[in-house]
Amino acid sequence: MPNYSEETVSAPYMQRTKIQLETAYSPGSLFTFEGFLTVCESVPAQRYTPMEVTPYAKEQIYSSIDERIKAWYRTAMQNADDPLPFMCVDRDLLNAEETDIDDRLNISQFDFAEPKDMGYIPSVLTFVCNQCKRVLTFKNIADFDKKKDLMGRINCSKIDQQCHWRQLDIVFVHPNGNYNQPEPWRYNYSNRTNDVYKGDTRCSNCNSEKVCLNERSPQLSNRYYYCADCGAPRDTQWIQNDIEWLKKFRGIQNRQAADIRMKAVSYRANSVHYPLQDMTIDFGKNERLATLNDVTNQQMKIAVSDAFSFPVTRIPEKEFETKVVDKYGPGEWNSYKTLVIKLDDFKNGPEATDEAYTSVINALENARQEKEEGWAKSGIVSKQVDLPPKLTKSLEERRDLFSHRYDPFRLLIEHRALLDQIVSDQLMDNGIPYYTAMDHLDQYIGPDDPKEREVLNVAHRKIMDHSGIDTIGLVRKFETLQYSFGFTRVDSKPVTKYINNRIAPVRLKLFEKTQIDEEQKHPIFTLKQNNEAIYVRLKEEVIREWLTRLNTNEGMQSSSIGAQYLEAVPPMGTFLDNLPHEDLNGPSMPLALYSLLHTYAHHVMYAISDFSGLGVGSLGEYIFPADLSFIVYRRGMTMDLGNLTSMLRNNAPAFLKYIEDRTSLGCGSGSLCISRGGACPDCLLIPEVSCITQNKLLSRALLIGKGHPNSYGFKDRIEGYLDVAQEMNSS
Repeated sequence: MPNYSEETVSAPYMQRTKIQLETAYSPGSLFTFEGFLTVCESVPAQRYTPMEVTPYAKEQIYSSIDERIKAWYRTAMQNADDPLPFMCVDRDLLNAEETDIDDRLNISQFDFAEPKDMGYIPSVLTFVCNQCKRVLTFKNIADFDKKKDLMGRINCSKIDQQCHWRQLDIVFVHPNGNYNQPEPWRYNYSNRTNDVYKGDTRCSNCNSEKVCLNERSPQLSNRYYYCADCGAPRDTQWIQNDIEWLKKFRGIQNRQAADIRMKAVSYRANSVHYPLQDMTIDFGKNERLATLNDVTNQQMKIAVSDAFSFPVTRIPEKEFETKVVDKYGPGEWNSYKTLVIKLDDFKNGPEATDEAYTSVINALENARQEKEEGWAKSGIVSKQVDLPPKLTKSLEERRDLFSHRYDPFRLLIEHRALLDQIVSDQLMDNGIPYYTAMDHLDQYIGPDDPKEREVLNVAHRKIMDHSGIDTIGLVRKFETLQYSFGFTRVDSKPVTKYINNRIAPVRLKLFEKTQIDEEQKHPIFTLKQNNEAIYVRLKEEVIREWLTRLNTNEGMQSSSIGAQYLEAVPPMGTFLDNLPHEDLNGPSMPLALYSLLHTYAHHVMYAISDFSGLGVGSLGEYIFPADLSFIVYRRGMTMDLGNLTSMLRNNAPAFLKYIEDRTSLGCGSGSLCISRGGACPDCLLIPEVSCITQNKLLSRALLIGKGHPNSYGFKDRIEGYLDVAQEMNSS
């Protein structure tokens, strides 16, 4: 990677949207401005002001980053050929001996910053003449500033004037995250000097330093340098070695050459920069979220029982009293008992039916519940829940079994927190509802005439029934935090098939440290977004019938589908690399359900894109599998945030008809796409950075039949969910 430390260079700031600076133009990316005149590298500003993030959101982000780093490291170490810890993750994430990853993420190394004032420095300072192919190389921008006059003094051998220079748009990249500009020499290691040196800086035939580049081959690996004076090839291949590897292993004799080689690619290629990003919903201070911090899982068990009607009993009063007295003393318990006795007296007394005492009874009941809930949060549990053994085991082991984004218990609580706000009668500050269902239109996205709105409500309800949708509507204020904290090169996964089919580790690199609140820290570039979203919940009765017809591996029970999902869901790690495949007697019920919701979410994304003008890459998704729900949200940060409102106001019936219509799920690859599982860039796939599963667990067959997914127990042609929904509502 070019060295900018030899002389201090003040990087100017670029003008880009915050969403672009947080992703495509985040530190480490290579790009050109409009006109393609100069290749630049994005670098952090020298100083940032810390960004305020709510405690829950901060905990979720740090926990998610820690989980992702550990999963990345574990996957790279287990699957790569001859891996080394420092080549799997950033050195700041390793212990002092660099033998293993730190047990816990050292959050003192990080801080949150808003992605603005992103700097850039000209990079890849290798130039070639368009005519004679003469090559000039500058090691950094300071070197270029000193020697740039040389470019104007070289006469082209093909034309009788100065050379016409262009910046070479090729870089050499390595899975460890390093890159190097093309240079007319190969780096090697000298055991005599114990250092890296430039090999073959002069022609072996005539001793000339002048070099030209043979660009006649379209394949980058077949290009090569040759002497500008005598024409002798400098090398038969365009090869470069990674300097970091050379220094670590003192040349290539102690490692396979394939590990040390770099690949030549265009700086515009995706493989040059993959930002590490994610999102979390900002729920504010919703009290339900405290359940997620209960290490005893008792409050989570109560939440699960409330959601799926499992039996709940109060613990014996004597046991409850002992716990309260031990922690708070007898006075606290006596106060509580006085409150309970007073409440019972009012409830059982002659004034219980008197409306004048209703408010008094309600106030006493609220006071009792508030006291019990306060004790529950402190670990004193007043209720016992009898959950099925498999569900209990899944709950108790959830932190080891599930990534944050797939943890069904976390998603259950987050969904309830979401419903507290959007599916309620709450109004925003401007008096407009947070949520409007498509079969309960209001004057803001429906006609002014109430009678016309009711006609549309009936029509929409019919389409929703035929689409297997219980509710779908507009969420006017959906608050999210989108963040990025590092990047990779060559591949977006922990390992990659590299030169000579070697499985190489891909290093997870943090953004370089910069000054945040007077300290040098790795920035976590974070965007607070208040955007619109489409919320969808599918019909449980249709899903039950669809799953029954699939003849799933687990079979169907009479209990709620969400409860069955929690019991049977397999481990779902960060990279979904340990899901069950062929050792199933039938389709995996939880994976079929998750895949259905995920596929439906992509279907809705394409519908939104078709009617709103938004690209699918500007949309995101969040899936609540146990609640048969998902939400698709706008990821943009521009001022035109009314796209979804406008779409529904102008095209609501057409939008819903698109979702219902099987032909909208057509694909240019036709039967070939279906035979391969039913998901390709022409029909369902979206950019991997936008997809919650990196485009896994997807298949059009889940919605329209005709084929089946190629894994997770699917072996025979299946019926599509839309087919089942239309059959059940064909009256």
